[in-house]
Amino acid sequence: MPDKKNSKKKYLKKGRTHGQKVKLVRGKTAKRQCSICGNPLEGVPHGATKSGVRKLSKTQKKPSVPFGGILCNKCRTITSEEAAKIISGKKIEEIDLRFMPFVQAILKRL
Repeated sequence: MPDKKNSKKKYLKKGRTHGQKVKLVRGKTAKRQCSICGNPLEGVPHGATKSGVRKLSKTQKKPSVPFGGILCNKCRTITSEEAAKIISGKKIEEIDLRFMPFVQAILKRL
């Protein structure tokens, strides 16, 4: 029968509390967030351990759409709409500054 101590140590690491006491802490991966609005991303894994997520293949780590794993669905549609408006004649200075680098990246691809 396997020893519970050894199997448990895979998920625990040493950390310090606010009172400077050493304590065993679980090292989980957090949900990835959209870089514009901060909402959690869909289709991006978050596991019990960092090594569990690291071992996945590239196609399992992020969606295969433009800015997949970086922007949420709403922000991705807004950036593509703003890029289409710029192509049709809107000035680039009228765009919200949060969307500016992503819109410029779309325009470089075209």
